[in-house]
Amino acid sequence: MTDNNLKKIYIALAGFILIATHNFIFMQFFPNKFGKFGADYSFPIPYLLDGYFWFKENGIFGVPWFTPSFCGGLPRFPDPQSGHYSIPQFINFVFDPVVSVKLTFIVFAALGFWGFYILLRKMFHLSSEASLLGATLFLFNDFYTYRMIGGHFNFHSFMLFPFIVFWIGRQEYLNGKPDKKLFIYDSLSAGFLISYMVYSGAASILPIVIVAAFVAGLIYGVRRKDFRYDYYYLKIVCALLSAAALSSSMVVAVISYLKHFPRDYYPLPGIPEIKSIAFIIMKTLFWAPAHRYASEVVVNSRFALDRGWLEYGITVVPLLIILAGVAALIRKVFSGGGLGMPPKRKLAAIASIVILLSIPVFVNYYSPAVNAFLKTLPLIKNSSDPFRWFLVYIPIAIIAASIFMEITPILKRYDKAIAIVGIVSVVGINYFTCKEYYQHGNYDAEPIVVSYHMVEAGERSTEITHIGLSGPKATGPERNVFVNNMLAYGVSQLNCYDPIFGYNLESFPF
Repeated sequence: MTDNNLKKIYIALAGFILIATHNFIFMQFFPNKFGKFGADYSFPIPYLLDGYFWFKENGIFGVPWFTPSFCGGLPRFPDPQSGHYSIPQFINFVFDPVVSVKLTFIVFAALGFWGFYILLRKMFHLSSEASLLGATLFLFNDFYTYRMIGGHFNFHSFMLFPFIVFWIGRQEYLNGKPDKKLFIYDSLSAGFLISYMVYSGAASILPIVIVAAFVAGLIYGVRRKDFRYDYYYLKIVCALLSAAALSSSMVVAVISYLKHFPRDYYPLPGIPEIKSIAFIIMKTLFWAPAHRYASEVVVNSRFALDRGWLEYGITVVPLLIILAGVAALIRKVFSGGGLGMPPKRKLAAIASIVILLSIPVFVNYYSPAVNAFLKTLPLIKNSSDPFRWFLVYIPIAIIAASIFMEITPILKRYDKAIAIVGIVSVVGINYFTCKEYYQHGNYDAEPIVVSYHMVEAGERSTEITHIGLSGPKATGPERNVFVNNMLAYGVSQLNCYDPIFGYNLESFPF
């Protein structure tokens, strides 16, 4: 066996152990020690059961335009968070909703890990050590882990990010010309994954993911001497066009539906000082969620900030690598080595990267004029959580740290040791971080699971026979998180929970 094949086996084994370790650390929350799930699972888990009901009655090819199961009857397919055409729902056709949630968490964690390893190794051409550390950082990113624990289940598709970047960014040539077949394959593959994010209910983070993917591609272009920017921009356009074509049926339905129920009545929160935003980003990304500090400085918010709003951490490990790399570059400049002036196209790419990475800061900045402008922009005007734009920094910081490991001589010399220490540190930090906050999720999925197995065994029908009302319309976070569970008893709860009508049913037409 050659050394190269032996190394591949070691990498595969390390990946298996890391994914298993991630599962070991976090599977304790599916459910938590009290047998419950994060409160926001009160939306996706009942909807998985509803999708199973539809499948039992109409088969896999029937389009669920309407469901009687919630709110006295609702459009289903046009709901931007419906997620009927998604891997979790397809798993649910075979297993109960809780098993579907667990398997989705494991599968997409693994996809994120191996996708990021392939991205760094095959596209950025980094060493296996830098690629393995980068993949580990992405696997353990707090956004995926804790949003899945809390119940923001539709965001599982974020872990497809490295594949989108890989297919959009890579460039191969035949006889000095772009490989046309590969161009078509890559554009369609990236478009398919983008459309999957739409169908799986993650459209709210799709613009953020696209910005991050665009930045990652530009970073690759700056590193590669023969990078064709025209080829890159054309591939992005083709990928977005193919995504629009593949998801057009749902996009048109969603737009039509949202015209009747706009979500622009929530104020857009912001922070009046740039330095405060910068502090929150740095602390949240590299240390721990800065939710307490953010609560003190944020203005124009109707909702209290808790820890879950600011889970974007990737540990301090990439920051230390980036700082070491930057210090080495500064030392090189002052010692007379110089960095050289890059070509104009690369300077333009660097400027574009800086501008795009400033978007999260701008979106979170508050002044009356800026806030008024942001409230005119599609998607952003409907948001009540601009912190979500911090998501851009997760993959970009990991890519930057991985590149610095490769291009900094002192880091390259000790890359094996740095990778081992870095991976052990990431795992250790995640293991020892206090997670008690997430042990207090209070959503009970048992009625949903029992109903699923009763229908599966033929002991009850999928019929929804009554419209229920659990009491007066509530106006605060104390709203019953179990109202959507009523479909398990054949009841469509009028006092339901569906974010399209506002978190407290502000726009629901009772």
